[in-house]
Amino acid sequence: LGLYLNLEPAGLRFCYSDRGKPFLADECGGDLLSFNLSHSHGMALYAITLDSPVGIDLEYCRREMDYLQVAKQFSSPREIDALRNLSGPALAEAFFTLWTCKEAYAKAIGLGLSCPLDQIQVSAGGGKPARFLDIGGNSQKAADWSLRQLVPQDGYLAAVAVKGHDRPLKCWVVNPHTVF
Repeated sequence: LGLYLNLEPAGLRFCYSDRGKPFLADECGGDLLSFNLSHSHGMALYAITLDSPVGIDLEYCRREMDYLQVAKQFSSPREIDALRNLSGPALAEAFFTLWTCKEAYAKAIGLGLSCPLDQIQVSAGGGKPARFLDIGGNSQKAADWSLRQLVPQDGYLAAVAVKGHDRPLKCWVVNPHTVF
């Protein structure tokens, strides 16, 4: 964030929403940058945008779980029906796609897991990019958001949710042992 704002990292001041989402104080560029981060199983991803809410979620794709049982806790009936038609690696990929997309959106709006994830419908599977179908019963609200799916490394899936469309995505890989 310091590099983006041409500020010393020690000079950045953070504030927190009532749900705990961090943001930069206005005097540090909080009115310019929106950011989010996610980490899982030794990997971290960061998302940074100008003038638009952003959320990112990263998951290590565990193979030993009952995907349908877990999905029932956060998916709509339509999504559950779609998952029931899948098996093996296709089921795992669809499950983690749904989860990362929903959590990325929930983080972008600052609600995190307090957001009713079953009220966010995502298309997943079928070889097409995921997209929001409905958010809280509102398809227009869903159309206002874009999703990008990422596979940062074998065994991981991630998604970025950002309000708006046609935003370029740039990725950098930083070795955790690199010192700036």
